[in-house]
Amino acid sequence: MYIRNSHRLKKPLKVLYQGDCYVSNKDEYIGTLLGSCVSVCLYDPVNKVAGMNHFVLPGKVVQNYANYKKLNAGDEQKELLKFGTKSIENLIYQMEQYGKKDNIVAKIFGGGKVLDYQTAQYGISNMNVRIAKILLEMADIPIVSEDVGGKVARKVIFDVETGQAYCKQLTRVLENDKTFSMELSKFE
Repeated sequence: MYIRNSHRLKKPLKVLYQGDCYVSNKDEYIGTLLGSCVSVCLYDPVNKVAGMNHFVLPGKVVQNYANYKKLNAGDEQKELLKFGTKSIENLIYQMEQYGKKDNIVAKIFGGGKVLDYQTAQYGISNMNVRIAKILLEMADIPIVSEDVGGKVARKVIFDVETGQAYCKQLTRVLENDKTFSMELSKFE
C-alpha cells in the first residue's frame, strides 16, 4: 500500500495491493486494480468513514496455508488478509471502530475471469464474489451496488468523503499494456 499524490485527482490516493485493507475518515481516495480478486468497499455516510480491501482467494484453506508457510505473527496476519474470510472480517472490524455497523453500506468490485483456465461455475473469481456476498449478508450490511464478473479487469477508485466509487473496466489486457498497471494515475 502506498500513497500517491495526484494533481489530476486533486487529493491523495491510497493504492491497495493484494492483502491490503484500509479504513479512513480523511478527504482522500482509495484505489486498487482487480482481476479475479475482489474488493469490498464499505461506507458509513453518518460518520463519513470509508474502507476498502483487496483479497485474492475466498478463504477455504486459511489455516492450512498459514501453517504450511510457517510465518511469524506479523507476516501471518498480512498473508491471512489475502483471504476473503479474514479480509472482510478485518474491514468490518476497522469500520466499527469509527461508528455503528447499522450505518454501513457496501459496494463490491472485481471477480473478473481474466485467466483462461477458470470455469464458469467454480472459478476463483466466482468464489471470491460469492464469499463477499455471504459474509456481508451475515453481517447485515446491505450491498448497494456491484460491478463483478465478466471477462474484464477493473480499476477502482473509492472517494472516502462522498462514498462514491468509480470503476473503469479494462477489456484488453496485454502482457506489456501500460494501462494495466498499479499507477492508477491515468484514471479517467
